[in-house]
Amino acid sequence: MAERLQLTSEQKLKIKTILEKSGPEIREIMSKGRQNASEADRSKIRELLKAQSEEVAAILTPEQREKFKQTRNATPSAEDRLQRMTTALSLTTEQQAKVKAIMDNRGQKLRELMAKGRDNASEADKEQFKELMKQQFEEIGAVLTPDQKTKFKEIRDQRGPAKPAEKASN
Repeated sequence: MAERLQLTSEQKLKIKTILEKSGPEIREIMSKGRQNASEADRSKIRELLKAQSEEVAAILTPEQREKFKQTRNATPSAEDRLQRMTTALSLTTEQQAKVKAIMDNRGQKLRELMAKGRDNASEADKEQFKELMKQQFEEIGAVLTPDQKTKFKEIRDQRGPAKPAEKASN
């Protein structure tokens, strides 16, 4: 992000200080995993991240603030998610093609649901999102080796359940 925003050395140092200030508390809460964190924990993380973002934004130029805002609200592309999976799970070329097809199959509907934002999504939208993600994870699991499935589950458990447009409501 430093490169994308073209941060000065002074800005980098200030941002590092901002992140170090609340980083330990955020990491402690996040170490519980999304599934085990209470609503109070999630609320505290949102509060801390919002404060961090505001502090960072205050030291940026207007152009940098706009790029920062775009970066924060960006949903990783299917290619980005596939690349992370390829790296984390050592996917073969054949597995990559199959996983990409699985992601593409549900991608449009998931994007539509995410575009609504968490606060604007109905309970039916949220349930549909969960079901689509569950189906996608099951299909991806069918493509993986037993060792890859174990690693995939560990990664998902650390991250917690997917939620529609989590970033879109920030």
